[in-house]
Amino acid sequence: MRVVFRGAALLDAEQAFDWLENEQPGLGTRFTDLLDVAVDRIRLWPESAPEVYPGVRCVLVATFRHRVFYRVEPDRAVILAVRHPSRDLPPPNEL
Repeated sequence: MRVVFRGAALLDAEQAFDWLENEQPGLGTRFTDLLDVAVDRIRLWPESAPEVYPGVRCVLVATFRHRVFYRVEPDRAVILAVRHPSRDLPPPNEL
């Protein structure tokens, strides 16, 4: 299945990368690598993650606590947000 990022989700991922890379050089790259693994899981098994809101599923980025929120559509999975639990989680009406 094809996976696409909404603009806001891409910005979330970029901000996480920047913050982590600033904390420790190389950590942002490690995050990106593990985010790619989470995206591959969505691509291969889109229905495998639990629904956290009606129609919205969530997978974790291994090692990091970031959550990837996404919606499964007939021909693609759309990543809606990438959030660390220390940040406000998006309310259902914003996903």
